[in-house]
Amino acid sequence: MSQQSHLHSGFTRTPIYMAVALASSLSFDRVSAQDDIDTGPEGLEEIVVTAQKRTENIMEVPISIGTFSDEDIDKSGVLDIRDMANYVAGVTIGEGQLTQADITIRGITSTNISSGGDPSVATFYDGEYLPRTATTVGFSDVERVEILKGPQGTLFGRNAAAGVINILPKKPNGELEAFVSTKIGNYGLQQYEAMGNLPLTGNLFLRANVMTNDRDGYVDNLGNGDDLGVQNSTTARLSLLWQASDTTDLQLSYDYDKVDQGANPVIGVGPTAYSTDPFSGKTSHDVIDGGEKRDMYAVGVRLNHEFNNQWSLNYSATTRDIETTNVYDEDGTSDITRYLSADNFEDSESLYTELQVNFTSDDLTAVMGASYSGSKTDQIIPINLSTDALNRFVTSQLTSDPGLQALYAGYGQDILSVDTYWNPADWALLSWMVTDAVGGCGGACGVSLPQDAFSYALVNTILGTEPGKPPALATPFFFDPSYAGQYISEATYNTGNFTSWGIYTDIGYSFTERFDMFFGLRYSSDTKEFSWETPLADFYVNNPELGITDNAIFPMLPKVNAEETWSKTTGRVVANYKLTEDIITFASYSTGYKSGGFDSLNVTTALLPLDPEVVTNYELGIKGDFFDNRLRVQASAYNMSVEGAQNVVQSQPPEASVAAPRLINTDVENAGVEFTVDWIALPDLRLSLITQYMKAEQTPEQYYDALGDQVGGETTRGKSKPEDAYTFRMDYTPEIAIGSINFHLDYIYNRNDATLDLNYLAQYDAIPGYGGDRQRLHGRIDWYSDDDTYQVSLWGKNLTDEEYVSTVGGFGQTELQAPIVTIEEPRTYGVDVRYNF
Repeated sequence: MSQQSHLHSGFTRTPIYMAVALASSLSFDRVSAQDDIDTGPEGLEEIVVTAQKRTENIMEVPISIGTFSDEDIDKSGVLDIRDMANYVAGVTIGEGQLTQADITIRGITSTNISSGGDPSVATFYDGEYLPRTATTVGFSDVERVEILKGPQGTLFGRNAAAGVINILPKKPNGELEAFVSTKIGNYGLQQYEAMGNLPLTGNLFLRANVMTNDRDGYVDNLGNGDDLGVQNSTTARLSLLWQASDTTDLQLSYDYDKVDQGANPVIGVGPTAYSTDPFSGKTSHDVIDGGEKRDMYAVGVRLNHEFNNQWSLNYSATTRDIETTNVYDEDGTSDITRYLSADNFEDSESLYTELQVNFTSDDLTAVMGASYSGSKTDQIIPINLSTDALNRFVTSQLTSDPGLQALYAGYGQDILSVDTYWNPADWALLSWMVTDAVGGCGGACGVSLPQDAFSYALVNTILGTEPGKPPALATPFFFDPSYAGQYISEATYNTGNFTSWGIYTDIGYSFTERFDMFFGLRYSSDTKEFSWETPLADFYVNNPELGITDNAIFPMLPKVNAEETWSKTTGRVVANYKLTEDIITFASYSTGYKSGGFDSLNVTTALLPLDPEVVTNYELGIKGDFFDNRLRVQASAYNMSVEGAQNVVQSQPPEASVAAPRLINTDVENAGVEFTVDWIALPDLRLSLITQYMKAEQTPEQYYDALGDQVGGETTRGKSKPEDAYTFRMDYTPEIAIGSINFHLDYIYNRNDATLDLNYLAQYDAIPGYGGDRQRLHGRIDWYSDDDTYQVSLWGKNLTDEEYVSTVGGFGQTELQAPIVTIEEPRTYGVDVRYNF
């Protein structure tokens, strides 16, 4: 392609991940196929989507849609969906673990910690519903990503309650083509990708692609294990397309995804951590065998057939196997007396299949279909701690005992000064007071007992049986320091067997050339079988002399089974009116549903399962092209309410030893506006503005927070995350003598109020980088050769090196005084080189 054709294509090479604002913000990303673009020399390109299960211009679809093209993925350096959040209005995706990414659309978050639950945002890859641990599949050779906001159950399969992320990989075709590319950057980044498309015969085509991504960490770990932020992944796909006839094609595909990288990048900020500043660039952890792994493969088949010009059919089926491992630090220190780590092991098998029939005439369109999914999963959730850390938990319980507090006060001592009863000085004082109190010697017979098993047993006996003596030390977990330096693993075992099926139809009718309506219905049914089991930890079994018959963190639990079925009918009504050939306005009412579920760490949900989520969404939108397609405006206003939203909180009820993630139901009502302007100000200058504002009202059920205080049950009003936000984008493409060049800038701003988070605690405000507004600046320069064979790019993200904390928490943040945080990535930069064969 010539330099001049690049300039005339209306910036078709620029990333337009526009946070599509219309009725949910519509992106102006260009589609990858040049034939799909219909534009004048200086006009904005047409964007083709399949949001309504047929090929349409995005500006004519009465749905809020954001799109990400293949070139947007390339220019933004997006590796998976977690990197897309800053470019789509109303969408946030949590950083951190690859296999437990939280997706939020318009304030509704997909919980992703329990194998007994489901996401609120459904993710599809090549028509297949992705299980919760697979949503972050790598973006290799992807044609585009569509983000549909609001309930989408009448057009997509299960769990599309708050929205859909639809990932569309490129298909084999009759062209001989290939490319190789590399991305080199700071922190040792090395990313390599290759693709080849080969026509085997006149109607049989093969396409293969592979991408590897490796990067060192951006925080030095001076303790045990990898540095923080290490990446190591491989994504590959092989697909074969048989064009059996002009009306029938059959595609077979095999997908492979492997991750083997450092653990979730948490940093300790407590008093015993390496530093209370999470941005010191160093930390010290002692987690054993920490890391995150995923081995995943899928085999799929897709059949498309056109009966005639009006009727068509497509069928798909995919099986997917996933094994994931997460072992990460929960105390953020190298202090063995605070050693605490959390693991998550999952092994799942799933089948998803869908049959769809389409009808199209001049005035009527119809989509009718049925989907079925079945999956089996095994989940193990261990909590690992040292015997020294267990003594700290016991010490915390003892120092809060009234009898022991009185004993210390009687001798003029401050029980709050006790560090741990395995500290020699603390033990000496306690043993002196105990023997003196028992002997009645007025201090004359007070001695410091030796630190051995006998003395501990003696203290247990005296304080646990003597009338009027404090009973706290009778706890069996108060054993002597001869057991120091050993490790305990307490684990909950879950199994699940899930089936989900649904039938749906969506009909559109054009009453006039300007006015049409859409009517959709879906019936969904979900059945879940789930179990919990927590055996006695091996450490206690192997040390019977301790007499311990229950666990300290996860109480022993014989196998408990539960089964429940949920069902719901949902639908949508949309009115769409074309004001002119280039401007439409629409109004919609839609409902969505996500089944209830079970909490992996809360067996009480066997009797009281989590309620289903029921979503109701009202929306008004307008979008249009002005001034010979040089100005594109999209705007929407919505009100989305959820009855029974399933949220994750850090909770420590009275019977629990630590604060752990727990699922609760919350009623939510979010109202907002989204607005996008895309303007070709000059033939070589394109400007874009994406902005949004949302106000939230949420009423959680009562629960215990991370400090053990009972909260909830009342309405919290205010702006929620994301609140006010805007993204400003600029592309400048001046003429040059050789090839073509594009200068691109992104400025991203999000106003944030952390106090509205259900997990907020006032002490978090002292952590540097926590809360407050956020801003980012990204830049990129792309150069293309005249024949489009070579591409060289310089890029940088977070150019001003802003420092932000994204999450705060940890199992040991109270008793161990060991809170942990995750931080957002620092400044990164590098160079990309691509060669097209």
